[in-house]
Amino acid sequence: MKHRFLVIALVAAVFAGCESTSSSSGGPKAVSSGGNSLWDQIAAARAAKADGAARPAPDDPSAGAKDLPPGWKATIDAGWVKFLKDDPSWPEARAAWIALGPPAPLILAENLFRAHVLAFDAEDRRLFMRTRVEILERRSEAVPFLVAGLASGGGDTTVRNLSEDLLGATGDDAARACVDAWSTVDGERGRRSLARVMKKSKSRVAVDTLIAIARSNEPFATRLEAVEGLGEIADPKALPVLVACVRDADPSVAKFASHWVSVFRDRSAIPALVDALERGLADRNDDLVAAALRSLNLLAGRRLPAEPARWRALIAAGEIRTEGAAR
Repeated sequence: MKHRFLVIALVAAVFAGCESTSSSSGGPKAVSSGGNSLWDQIAAARAAKADGAARPAPDDPSAGAKDLPPGWKATIDAGWVKFLKDDPSWPEARAAWIALGPPAPLILAENLFRAHVLAFDAEDRRLFMRTRVEILERRSEAVPFLVAGLASGGGDTTVRNLSEDLLGATGDDAARACVDAWSTVDGERGRRSLARVMKKSKSRVAVDTLIAIARSNEPFATRLEAVEGLGEIADPKALPVLVACVRDADPSVAKFASHWVSVFRDRSAIPALVDALERGLADRNDDLVAAALRSLNLLAGRRLPAEPARWRALIAAGEIRTEGAAR
């Protein structure tokens, strides 16, 4: 199957659906087909397929391009055919495509992402994995437009999940882009997606921003992404923040923090966990009780029942330490 080309050189414009020029480093002017964003183009293709409609013509990777230099269209179209056919000469065709210069590498990355989404919809695992590998190899072009798209709140759940998974696999690259974008994003949906990508990246580059999110007044769902991310990254400077989150007013934040704080293997979290255990019992919040008790047993090195008074008595007697590393 073939996929239409989408050219948008400025990453913010990729998802804003407006006309754009090539990067400031030079190159031909290029606009998206019909003035639509990448997200809109993908949505239209998926809707057409779901409705059983014929895919809109033209149906080649350079169909949306305007003002391409002589020879570009032939190189792009021929290369895309070779990619879709898994032709052995695809590496050479890809090299020729990229050698055209900006915005040709971005054109390739956008086509790959569109094919990735449609392959997922078609349950074409082979094409899905091939596009994933290619996109990760083109991360310098893909990361900016994927982050910009998520930040804008564009795309449906499938497109956003696929974007987040791809970005998470790029590690520091995605984390750095999300950190840079964080202060410029206002929408709740976009901010939650950026927090999720930082979590999935498991990159220490994101730790300071995740700490700020966990401490903030962001909606609880966004804060949960930050708490979980700090637990998965397990940077020692995040421990005081997670201990504070164990006592957070939001019971979901407290539950997640109670679970993840144990990965630091630090007994200083024990008093806060006893408080969380008591709160969970009082509120009849079984999930909070289970998370707090599990972490208490791990950090204390013993299995005790969900009885806060007993935990506090053992702490006061010195039988359970509240400092130092757990075994």
